[in-house]
Amino acid sequence: MELKMDSESNDLSAAEEQSLLSIALEAARAAGQVLREHHGTRSLPVDAKADGSPVTEADTRSEEVIREILQREAKGLGIYGEEFGQEGDASNGWVIDPLDGTRNYIDGVLYYAVLIGLKIAGRPEVGIVHAPALGVAAGSDAELLGKSWIGARATGSWCGSGTTLEGAMQRPLQVRRCDHLSRAFVCHGGLNHFKDANRWDRFSSVVDQVRRTRGFGDWWGHCLVAEGVADGMLDPRIELHDMVAVDPILRGAGAVLLARSPIDETYVGPAISGTPKIAADLASLIEPDPMCSAFEDVSVNDSRM
Repeated sequence: MELKMDSESNDLSAAEEQSLLSIALEAARAAGQVLREHHGTRSLPVDAKADGSPVTEADTRSEEVIREILQREAKGLGIYGEEFGQEGDASNGWVIDPLDGTRNYIDGVLYYAVLIGLKIAGRPEVGIVHAPALGVAAGSDAELLGKSWIGARATGSWCGSGTTLEGAMQRPLQVRRCDHLSRAFVCHGGLNHFKDANRWDRFSSVVDQVRRTRGFGDWWGHCLVAEGVADGMLDPRIELHDMVAVDPILRGAGAVLLARSPIDETYVGPAISGTPKIAADLASLIEPDPMCSAFEDVSVNDSRM
């Protein structure tokens, strides 16, 4: 397909959004098949990347099949992937995490996902998260397997079963209206990252002030915020490929995504999602300096948030 955006706003039409969402879901379906085939294989070789994080054949093969479909179905858009880097236009292009939750995957945990987001003029506009192992029914058609969350500006945010647009749009997403930390359910990523970032005392302060916490890391915590199940998510260490798909889903559900600075290819640091009030309160507890909107330089105290 060829994009025909408004020349001034760079906005996608609803029809374009849904065509792009369908393409991303098709790519996620193929990647999900790869990941299901390898999952639970105790002999799966695991290598270490330069930053010490693990990578497997499943990660790289998943990204390969995603790239193949995106390049065929959406010509002209760039692609940035966790495993193979940038190809083509960096401002208008796809951003891929072919296997978010690699450590879960290696350990045999079912909570892993494919993340595919699309940036237009540098801002995330379309995003899908697909969890291939959730809701799987033996003998089902490939299109019906797994659970998906989708988001785009005109289309809104939805979740549902499988990897068709109709299946993924079974239920609209809306954040829960929670106005105080004492009533908040907050998810978080790996505790070691808080320790490594010298945020352990600050994290302990969060634990003392919220209603409950639970370690649902990676994509899962942010999707729970979008569903209105959790009120906030503290992600202690993220990169670009972790967030581009998640941002449109959160925004469409009424949530915000915060970071230390606008997230680009060089960013490595924390991210916080939640309703504007809860996210801002969490940011003030966990970070000594003000945080901003993850994809534009707007402070959490700015009226535009």
